[in-house]
Amino acid sequence: MKKVNEVSRLAGVSRRTLQYYDDEGVIKVKRTKNNYRMYDQMALRKLWELMIYKEMGWDLKCIKQILRMTEDKRDKCMYLKIRKNRNEILKLQQQNEFIMWIVENGMPSMPEESNDKTYLEQISLLKNSVSSRSNGNYINNIAQLRKRLDEAYQQLQLGQFRYAIYDTEQVMKEAMKMLIKWENGEEWDEDNLMTHIKICERRKEFGMEYGMLQKLNKVRCICEYAKEISEADKLLDYDKVRFAIMQIKDLLNYIQKKIIV
Repeated sequence: MKKVNEVSRLAGVSRRTLQYYDDEGVIKVKRTKNNYRMYDQMALRKLWELMIYKEMGWDLKCIKQILRMTEDKRDKCMYLKIRKNRNEILKLQQQNEFIMWIVENGMPSMPEESNDKTYLEQISLLKNSVSSRSNGNYINNIAQLRKRLDEAYQQLQLGQFRYAIYDTEQVMKEAMKMLIKWENGEEWDEDNLMTHIKICERRKEFGMEYGMLQKLNKVRCICEYAKEISEADKLLDYDKVRFAIMQIKDLLNYIQKKIIV
């Protein structure tokens, strides 16, 4: 058993912080007859875990819930946190590219009043064109999507089919938008996979490889099925999820080859 002063030195946090954790019920601390706080090994372990979670960016309210979760639920929270962080990183990267473009090129001219787009729409178009102005950006984006698809495959191996198919669907959406945007020469924000597939079919995007469109449509159906059921991990099977991941891997290969050529 350790006193508050000892734990404060051991953990590198103030006594006031330790008292706050106790008052909020995050860490259960035993009391002596004189009402002094005493930390056993269980309390020290909880403190250690709490400090780890704080470094991950969780607030105290969330940490309190996480500490009470089963290991499986905690793992799912970690995956959700990774997704959130990934999206924030992508936004910051795009913001930095926009800032650098302004530094290098100066403030863009104010659009004419006759333009049918609002200032916000004009700025959004400019920002999107800056973030995707070179092939190198496309290839870098493809690399990021490959990493996310690899994570989906890892989730598949762990039996977390719902999370694997969710990531696969997100990669497919981003990949299809990238392909259409490359052909259009302008930003494409439509998020509907059926619309993407119909556009590719109309353009004969995959040439004689009509089977690829059929496979992508099958992946779309698997993804939509997973969203409609509450127990996807039980009803989805390994083979369906693996099929989806492999088809999106082929799609990324196709897009990269098209862009490099």
